[in-house]
Amino acid sequence: MEDFKYFEFIKSYVKKKKGIDLEGYRQSYLLRRIKLRMAKKRCDDIPSYYNLLLKDDEEIQKLIDTIGINVSKFYRDKDVFEAIKNFILPIFKDRKDLIKIWSAGCAQGEEAFTLSILFLDANIKNFKIFATDFDNEVLEIAKKGIFDVKNLEDFPINLRIKYMEKIDEKFKVKDFVREHIEFKLHDLLSYPFENEFDLILCRNVLIYMKREAQKKVFENLTSCLKKEGILVLGKVEIIHPDFEKFYLPISLKEKIFKKIT
Repeated sequence: MEDFKYFEFIKSYVKKKKGIDLEGYRQSYLLRRIKLRMAKKRCDDIPSYYNLLLKDDEEIQKLIDTIGINVSKFYRDKDVFEAIKNFILPIFKDRKDLIKIWSAGCAQGEEAFTLSILFLDANIKNFKIFATDFDNEVLEIAKKGIFDVKNLEDFPINLRIKYMEKIDEKFKVKDFVREHIEFKLHDLLSYPFENEFDLILCRNVLIYMKREAQKKVFENLTSCLKKEGILVLGKVEIIHPDFEKFYLPISLKEKIFKKIT
């Protein structure tokens, strides 16, 4: 009972200090992430970890980073990006007006940069990617577009050579790739984002949320996606039952859907 009380204190404190509402995330998931930080800081119990948070602003950010799973890489789930390349890009090939794309829960930006590179490599240049996350710290990293080689291990070497430049032991995304992307602070659980998107990727976010929070996210995603727009989820995620009527699968294996109404 004492642990539960301090668990609630931690959620309230994170919301107060960072404006991030953790109520929508599964309790078991949050507790696992908190215990990871407790182990790192050698805290024996949740009350002592809460007291540490009160004194250490840096630890609050580390906890948020841990909750956000901000570890990603270019071309993550290669078959998904191959499906986007083969089935989605041809849909946009002859479009004359602006193609709006949303990378929701973008972390350090690898997904958004991968998308930008795939569009440019297909000679599609009339697109804008809005890449959002609830963590301002990782967004600042994303804006720099500089990555370790480990983030690129699955990225085709020909694309790396064409769209990146090596700086010491790191790789920087070239400016003409980055100019198609706008990084913005946004919490999927708080309010809808811009609308009339042609393509939305929201991958590996929903699995950490409670059912009601997932419903709220689907409400936001569906309202932001235009009719005939494409939604891409994570490999183990599904359309919320209340919103199945709005979508038809393009590829169930890669969790790619088209909005039909």
